[in-house]
Amino acid sequence: MLTDVGPVEIDVPRDRGSSFEPRIVAKRQKRLTGVDEMVIPLSAKGLTTGEISAHLAEVYGAEVSRQTISTITDKVVEGMVEQQNRPLDAVYPVIFIDAVHVKIRDGLTGLPDAIGTVCPRAVTQTCIVHLLPNSFRYAARQHWDAVAKALKPVYTAPAEAAAKERFTESAEVWGGRYPAIVRLWDNAWAEFVPFLAFDTEIRRVICSTNAIESVNARIRRAVKARGHFPNDQAAFKCVYLAITSLDPTGTGRKRWTMRWKAALNAFDMAFDGRLAAGRK
Repeated sequence: MLTDVGPVEIDVPRDRGSSFEPRIVAKRQKRLTGVDEMVIPLSAKGLTTGEISAHLAEVYGAEVSRQTISTITDKVVEGMVEQQNRPLDAVYPVIFIDAVHVKIRDGLTGLPDAIGTVCPRAVTQTCIVHLLPNSFRYAARQHWDAVAKALKPVYTAPAEAAAKERFTESAEVWGGRYPAIVRLWDNAWAEFVPFLAFDTEIRRVICSTNAIESVNARIRRAVKARGHFPNDQAAFKCVYLAITSLDPTGTGRKRWTMRWKAALNAFDMAFDGRLAAGRK
């Protein structure tokens, strides 16, 4: 059988009565198209070339080699490279950063310093929502509600001075029992306080990295299914396939754009027209 990526051998069952009509490969068909449409979604879900080969053999009775499957998925590399090297906008109101650990290398130490080096005018903001569960790690379960109640006036304060006062009061109550919580907030304070200078609409947007984490959850599933990768490109290809499968029609992106209108107005006021300047 001739396919988009070369010849593929298939084993067609004998049908002496001619009563069976194949649906995937028709009788006397010599060329099979659409293999890409079967292979790429499976690869995007994190299946290895061997698992995809076994799936095609079991479901369609088609013998497709691992090398052929790798050749098919390599077709997305051009699009991936184009995506990586696309021109960036002059200004982004928010860049959400979350980590997915792939077993090739790690190296996120000093991330705020790295951001400042590349984007010197950027404001680095830690995830407010994550500070709370991280605090609970050091507290007994029966004290979670009380600790949360004590910390809420800190991240809802109108300004940094008021937040510092509320934090000092909280530390006086819980610092003796849970000094690690106090140290956690002290260490995160420089990346926490920018949050307090923003409008309510902006606070609502930047308080959590959930927007990027939902994407990374899908990437993480694909990466976990593969385990280790032979090289960087293999890992990038897996991640790229997982991302492109999330919103292939672009309707989700359009829907979220409409939800950002109030925040964009607040950003434009807070940063004195930098967003408008970046769109010129």
